[in-house]
Amino acid sequence: MKQKKIIRAAAIFIGIVLFTFTLALFTRQEVSGWRKSIMEKRRQKDVSFKTSPTSPMAAVKRLLVKAEQRTFVIEKNRDVSLSVKELPGVIFSLIKQKGKWVWQNPAAGAGGITCNAAGKPLAPGSSLPGRTVFRSSCCVLVAYPTKDGLVLMVYDLMRKELKNFSHLIYFPPDSTFAVPAVLKKFPTITPVTMLTSRNLKKTFYRYASIHFKLGGKNLQLAAFKFNLEGGEGSNILFLPFNDTTNGTETYSAGRFLEVTEPQGSNLVLDFNRCYNPLCNYSPAYNCPLPPLENNLVAPIKAGEKTYPHASGGQGGSFRENHPPGPPAKAIDKVNKKFFGGPGGDFSKKPPGRRRQ
Repeated sequence: MKQKKIIRAAAIFIGIVLFTFTLALFTRQEVSGWRKSIMEKRRQKDVSFKTSPTSPMAAVKRLLVKAEQRTFVIEKNRDVSLSVKELPGVIFSLIKQKGKWVWQNPAAGAGGITCNAAGKPLAPGSSLPGRTVFRSSCCVLVAYPTKDGLVLMVYDLMRKELKNFSHLIYFPPDSTFAVPAVLKKFPTITPVTMLTSRNLKKTFYRYASIHFKLGGKNLQLAAFKFNLEGGEGSNILFLPFNDTTNGTETYSAGRFLEVTEPQGSNLVLDFNRCYNPLCNYSPAYNCPLPPLENNLVAPIKAGEKTYPHASGGQGGSFRENHPPGPPAKAIDKVNKKFFGGPGGDFSKKPPGRRRQ
């Protein structure tokens, strides 16, 4: 067993050395092209955040429709709520019939409501095929089914965070944070549960470990998959992580990186492409919190920085974006136990490895 571990470690080391040598052959032109690609992606994201009707900066609320009975969606004074009773302000209703969600107009009709899925209009009485977009006089509502019910994300294009948005904030592109890495699939791929920013749970598949060297340290991250059944996203490796910049330069509740699964075992981890959980921009989102095994005891000064909300200066912290209530209290409990206090000081090394 010990000899196998030595051989395995040597194989990883040799793979990283060979891959590093290959990367060292990059020309100055290729580095320039890489930098332009990074900057163009950032520009496109800024444009999307500024102009999209479902911009994260416009998100104001997350509602959950249960399957037990017909639910009415009510709009009043630019606020959207749910009720099992047909109250004034109803714009449409939702009900689950024969395993499918169906949208309906109230008896009196609802002028101005449109419903689209995959770019095609859906008439009242139609079942929702998946992600569905409703437009009312004040808001955009995006519906998508989950195991707990039908989620309705509410977006208000008059939200001040959207009106005040100019651009996201990043570290300058730095090629030293685009590092060669070696992927090792786990012998057994298991579903795991991660706690979320709203004190809920999300399931991922713990798929592989990724080994790399940065700042003279040998590091590794666990990589997860959203699904294993093929189709869209099945080849994406999700790496939620923390590092010693969390809570100061970067978002306190964690950072995300996605990479395409390589054909072999070698890949590049480009931390210049890491991004923030959507809950940095709005408390309406339900973001997974990185597992403790993915706490890097190193500063990753690359990729997106925390978004500074007006009330929080450079903070834009998890606690500032999530007002007191059950979700925030649950996170404080985790933070206090493993990181020493509320607010999530993720710069401290966790006491051992534990999945959330």
